[in-house]
Amino acid sequence: MARLEEKTSYIIHYINLKQVMVNGLVVKKVHRVMQFNQLLWLKDYIDLNTEMRKSNNNVCIHMFTRFAVLDISKTKMYDYDYNVMRKHFKDTINLMYTDTDPLVYHIATRDFYADLLTRSGLL
Repeated sequence: MARLEEKTSYIIHYINLKQVMVNGLVVKKVHRVMQFNQLLWLKDYIDLNTEMRKSNNNVCIHMFTRFAVLDISKTKMYDYDYNVMRKHFKDTINLMYTDTDPLVYHIATRDFYADLLTRSGLL
């Protein structure tokens, strides 16, 4: 998790939680657990709304869908950070900044382009 301050009452998708715990996050307290089934139980309703929205420019996305997509995206980013970049560069890499999409690093290496050529997985 990119932010350094203490996290309290933090809402996180279970996939992201599993990953950050593997990478050293310590959970001190669980306040509550949200549970949801990933089923097609709203398919008919969504299909109806999709047809109705074709004539409307105001598209509303369900809060849980946005939450899941964003958190799974973060999981992919953290996986890349911990299991690709940090494994390759070890102590010579520092994460300087992150946001929804970017990861900005400071990397101390002799030839970054040579690293890219020898490790295509870095990109």
